[in-house]
This record gives sequence, C-alpha cells and structure tokens, in this order.
Amino acid sequence: MIQVVPNDWEVRIKRMFDQGLDQATQNLSQMFQEETSFSIEDSSVVSFGPQSSQSLLKPYVEAYGIELSGGTEVLGMAALLFSDQEADHLVADICQEDNVSDDYKTDVLCELSNIIINTCIQELAPELHDNVMGGIPHRLQEALQKQILDSASYLLLSSKFVNRRRDLSGTVTIMLPMQAFRIAA
Repeated sequence: MIQVVPNDWEVRIKRMFDQGLDQATQNLSQMFQEETSFSIEDSSVVSFGPQSSQSLLKPYVEAYGIELSGGTEVLGMAALLFSDQEADHLVADICQEDNVSDDYKTDVLCELSNIIINTCIQELAPELHDNVMGGIPHRLQEALQKQILDSASYLLLSSKFVNRRRDLSGTVTIMLPMQAFRIAA
C-alpha cells in the first residue's frame, strides 16, 4: 500500500534530503581529496505500507547505518545499501587494497555511512520530532529486513550514489514512520 503525502511537504523533504547529499559529497571530496558526486537526480520520497517495499531491497545484501529511535522505541533506519560486489569494490578502492578483513570492511562502510547519513539527518532535523535520535553505525542487514516486515506505513527517502570515475555505486536510504515527522503531529 502506498500512502500519498502532501506534495509541497514531499518537495520540501526531498530538497532537504538532496541538500544533505550535496553536503555529504563535499565532506567526502575533502576526505578523499578529490571530487566525489552523487546522482541525486534519482532521489525520491515515497510512503509505503508494511511488506510493500521488499522488492526495493532485494538486490542489496549489505546495509550499513544507524537505527533511528524515538525515546526507547526503534522508529526506523538510515542506511547505505550495497550488493556484495559494490561493497567489496568500494572498500578496495577506499583502502587501495583488495584483501581487507571483514571487520575492517565493516569499519570502513560504517564510517562512510556515518558521514553520509548524518549530513542527511541534519538537513531533515527541522521536520522530525525532537525525540528522534540516531545510534552508532553498524551492519544493519538483518535489522533492516525486520524493520520492514514489522513496520506500519513509513516514509522512504532513497538516492543512488555513483562515482563514475571510480566506478563505485550504492544507495542511501532513510526509512522512518510518518509519525516521526512533525507533519503527522
């Protein structure tokens, strides 16, 4: 079931999300000391009901990011999503070596998700209730799947990111129930 959200609000949320991605590219460009870019034209704001977006996540095996909570309750997730191949390619490129341990791979992808997700959440903060908080980045694959299966209607913010020069890609996804946003108050 897809829930319709007010168009002007959706446009504002998408603009904030895109601004967060733009800031993230600036942060990553400084970190890598070279220009990094997202294909933010692919970003979208969609509201789904439980079970209806599982097909969106099927190609992704690796998810790194944070759980978003409201007080003691887990509300949703913010994650970078990758296929196995994308995750391995990205880590090899960042570390400039092909064979890194699984623990080191997790650390690299968690830090990358921390940089990207935090800038997006900072931009969205004015639209979120004050009690929405993030956690420490970690591997989310199982938690993300469980959240989707257990979720009521939620808002999905998603954007593909691509560094064409390095042939790297993945997806930034923020998933929160509509109740986490001030519009639902």
